[in-house]
Amino acid sequence: MNMVLGKSKLNTVETLEKTSLEYTLFYVGYFLDVRGSPHARSYQRQNIIAVNIEYERTAMPGTGNAPVTFTHTLDIAEYVAASLDFPKWELESCVIGDVVTWNEFLSISEETIGTE
Repeated sequence: MNMVLGKSKLNTVETLEKTSLEYTLFYVGYFLDVRGSPHARSYQRQNIIAVNIEYERTAMPGTGNAPVTFTHTLDIAEYVAASLDFPKWELESCVIGDVVTWNEFLSISEETIGTE
């Protein structure tokens, strides 16, 4: 699934590069509201990566100490909407919410739901 999605994104960028359209590529990290499923309101389907809060399971990538970005989709939407008023778009735009490691995310999750 992720390989297909990645290829789809690359194909989209290649297509955009052949046009005269102004565009920006938004890099947003992981969707925070999806990570909080089923407790956080979200319009996104849950995609389990590393920490499954609902079933209290983990599959930590590497050591779990690399920093990752989590941003709520509503915050992303607010930024994207505001960017429509920018006089010019950069080729790439970053929307950065909270930056933590997977281990820190796991610890916060355990503390929040009261498990280890």
